[in-house]
Amino acid sequence: MKRRKVRLTVDPIPASYRPAYPSRLEPAELQRLIAPRLRARLHRAALSATLAFGGSACLAREAPAIGQSKPLAAPEDLEARVLAIIRELRGEQGWAAWYDGSSFAPQPAGEEGELPFPAVVARTQIFFGNSSSGVFDMARARRAAADLFAAYGLAPAKDVRLRGEGYEATIDGLDASRGLGYELRGGVPGEELRDVFGGPPLKAETEDAYLDFGEARALRAAGQRIHVADYQAHYDGDQFTPILAYLAGLVDFLNAHTEGPDLDLSAILWQRKQRLYVPMDAEGLDPNEHYPWWESRTISEPETLVLRFNGADRGPIARLVGVSGREERWALKDEPLSTAGAPTAVSHYIHPEYAPEPPAPPLRRLVQPREGGGEIRVETRAQHMFLPSTFDAARPFRIELELQPGRWQIGSYLLVGAPSS
Repeated sequence: MKRRKVRLTVDPIPASYRPAYPSRLEPAELQRLIAPRLRARLHRAALSATLAFGGSACLAREAPAIGQSKPLAAPEDLEARVLAIIRELRGEQGWAAWYDGSSFAPQPAGEEGELPFPAVVARTQIFFGNSSSGVFDMARARRAAADLFAAYGLAPAKDVRLRGEGYEATIDGLDASRGLGYELRGGVPGEELRDVFGGPPLKAETEDAYLDFGEARALRAAGQRIHVADYQAHYDGDQFTPILAYLAGLVDFLNAHTEGPDLDLSAILWQRKQRLYVPMDAEGLDPNEHYPWWESRTISEPETLVLRFNGADRGPIARLVGVSGREERWALKDEPLSTAGAPTAVSHYIHPEYAPEPPAPPLRRLVQPREGGGEIRVETRAQHMFLPSTFDAARPFRIELELQPGRWQIGSYLLVGAPSS
C-alpha cells in the first residue's frame, strides 16, 4: 500500500478580509450583551432549560380545554420524520462550523430553581476574540419545534394564551387535546439583545406574554406539560448547532411523554466519536496531529471519486478517548464502533482551495449494501450526512463524490458519531 503524501500550501489572506469581531459594541453594551454569555460559553454554548409537567390544566378562554386523552403512541416512522427535519435544517445552513467540535450532554438547570427535566447543553470550545456571537434564529427554531411535535403525531396550535393562578403567558405551541406544549422564551421584558452580525435585534417580550420561572412552577403545579427553553447563542453564524441542541431537548421531552419507541439521538449528538480514515499506510500515523487531515486534488474533468471503508484494504480507525482543555485526545483502534440501532451523523471535509469563483459543493452519496438485500443510499451536498439506524459504520460502505473541475481539499477521514451504548 502506498503512503499518502500531503502537500501543504499557504494562500494569502485577501486585503478585504474583515474579522467579524463584535467591535461595534459600546463598553456598556459589551458588559450587558456579551460578557454574561462569554462566561457561560466556556461551559456551554447553548442553554436550554426544560420543564416537564404532567396532567391536565385549567386554561384561559383563549385556549380550548385539555382532554383526558390516552397516552400518545409515537408513529412507527418517527425516526424518518425527525431525520427529515434535521436534514432540512442542515441543508438550509451553509455554515455549521462548530457542530463537529461541539459536545452535547444533559445538564440540570440549577440557577433558576429545581427543574425536574434535564437540559441538553452544547459545549463548544471557542473563545472571545476569535469568533462572533449573536441570538440564534428563534423563528426558525420555533418552526422546527412545531415540525417536531407534528412528527410525534401532535397538532400544536400556535401562540396559545394561558392564564391561571400564578401564571399568565403566551405559549408558542400547545396541543390542548394531549396537554403537551413548548415555549421558547425571548428577551426578558426591558432587555434587548443585538446580533453582532448586523441582524435584527431580539425584541423583549411583554410582561403579560413572558413566562418567568415562577409562572413556570405554577404551571407545573397546575399540571401542565410544557417544554420551556431560553433563546440560545449562535457562533460565527452557525445556526444549525444551537437549533439542534434545542431540538434534542424537545426530543427528550417528547420521548418522556409519549409511548415508545423512543428516539435515540446520542450518535447525532456526538456522544461517542470515531474517525474512519481512507485507506492509507497507518505506519507513523498520530491521530492527535492536526495534519495530515486532507489532501489536495486537481480535477480537470467532472469525476466521481469513490472512497471505500471497512473493506479488505480498510484504513486506520481512531476513537475519541478524552478531552484536555480545548484539545481532543484520540487513540488508534482495531475495530470501528457499531452504529446499528440508532441514527447517526457522518461528517466529511471537502472544500475548494481559494479561487475567485469556487465550484459548487460536490454531491455526496453514501451507499451501504443491506445484509438482507437492497442498499442504503443517502445523498447531500452538505458536509454532514444524517443516516438511519439501519446503517452500521462497522460494516463495509462507500462514499461517492461527484467532483467538478477545480482544486479540492479532500478530508482524509470521516468523523462518525456512535450511540452512547
